Amino acid sequence: MNIHRRVLSRRFLKLLCLLMIGQTNSTPVQGATPAATLAAQQQPLWQKLAKTDLLFQSGINQVSLLQLRQISPLLYNHFQLNRTEREYSMGARTPDEGGKITKQGGSDKSDGGHLPWDLWTQESGSLLQSSSTTTSPGKNSTIGAFLLGLDYEICRDVRAGLFSGYMPGSTTFSGVQNGNSITQGLVYGGSLSYAKPNGGFYADGLITGGGFQSSTSQSISLNGKNYGTVSGTPVCSTLTLGGDTGYDVRHGPWTYGPIGTIQYTQLHANAVNLSGPGSSSAIMNAQNLESLYTALGSHVLYAIPCSRSVRLVPELRLLWSHEFLNGATTPTGSLSQNPGHTYSTTTAAAQQNVSNAYAGFTALVGNHFSSSLFYGAALSSSGSVQTLILSVNLAF
Repeated sequence: MNIHRRVLSRRFLKLLCLLMIGQTNSTPVQGATPAATLAAQQQPLWQKLAKTDLLFQSGINQVSLLQLRQISPLLYNHFQLNRTEREYSMGARTPDEGGKITKQGGSDKSDGGHLPWDLWTQESGSLLQSSSTTTSPGKNSTIGAFLLGLDYEICRDVRAGLFSGYMPGSTTFSGVQNGNSITQGLVYGGSLSYAKPNGGFYADGLITGGGFQSSTSQSISLNGKNYGTVSGTPVCSTLTLGGDTGYDVRHGPWTYGPIGTIQYTQLHANAVNLSGPGSSSAIMNAQNLESLYTALGSHVLYAIPCSRSVRLVPELRLLWSHEFLNGATTPTGSLSQNPGHTYSTTTAAAQQNVSNAYAGFTALVGNHFSSSLFYGAALSSSGSVQTLILSVNLAF
């Protein structure tokens, strides 16, 4: 009997010890969990939240870069309008026995110092669409440009000008991130162009600076759970250097020749503070983006006289573009939930090769007024850009 009691007592003591040990080991989970243990448990969620914020804000910076990349096609349209106006404002021209071209009627706007000033304006609207990837949101953007400039003929065949403009934009993001942004930009710059009124070699150069400010809103949803909305007001500054060159051949009413363009754009995005649900916040560190965009192609024009003072000049342009610098980037930032820790992710590279086509017409009215309207489409494997450009020029 005593032996049985001793065995039961030993078993009871052993079970009690096991229970005490088990309770001691479970204390960190059931009781006051240390901050380090909680942070470790939340780290995967914070990583996903940070990645979502960084990809979204980086996508907004990419849209601003694409807006600036529209400057060269826009300014090329202005330069081409000037060349067309000078080439076809000379009236009918025929070669004499020695092969020299002489005028027959009309007035030559290009004659020494005649009508040296050009006041011009340009409006454009573009629809940009790109598909979503695992590291980049899909984008549907509506961007515009309203430019106003003044050119002066500093010497025969050489003109210099100044311009400024307003560039608004609206973007909806889908796929890995859902949200929208409203962007407003101001640009200013100068240009220098060389062209002869009879065709031949021409060249144009430009330099622009400016800044963009966006208002963003992003919905955060992970694993079927909505964590609220993150908002911010990113600001960036830009610098652009660009130009174009070509050679026009005149053959009766026809003009045709090769085109080459190049544009370098640098965008510096300031660090941006993001406001999340409740008291949560995040910071995306400053980001620098670069683009070197080139295009090669050709164009063809045909002059149609409508009356003594009105001509219509339809034109078609075909170009192939290549991006050299706008590759993958690694944005970084931090979350208020985990101060002192830096998060990072990698974005997708921009599309390198793009096919471009522009079709439109120029209207020449007398020697003082001209206007052109063009539709352009740019196609790549990941998206498209459609653009409508209106240019108006007044010579005096």
